[in-house]
Amino acid sequence: MSVAISTSSAELVQGQVTPTVYNLVSFAANTEYSQALPVGCKGFKIKPLVKCTMKIGFNSGDTNTNPFTIPPCCSYTEHNAVNPASIYFQTSVGSVIVELIVYY
Repeated sequence: MSVAISTSSAELVQGQVTPTVYNLVSFAANTEYSQALPVGCKGFKIKPLVKCTMKIGFNSGDTNTNPFTIPPCCSYTEHNAVNPASIYFQTSVGSVIVELIVYY
């Protein structure tokens, strides 16, 4: 489950076109949330806006069983998305806004 609290267009980044910013909320710590990626997604960047550990995955349950862990104060960028339908994430603390910038 995820909630997009706002979306907006952003400036061009690294030569990509049509970026969109999603501000998602991770309400509870260590709970998996998801966000569907738009058709034609070429890349994305995801980061929590507070100092915490974040786990991401590309299949439901991955954040608990086979996560990619992002250390505090870091982000994850994928320039050549393999067209996953959704990204799954969880944070080590609750009430965290997670910024997801999608390029397509």
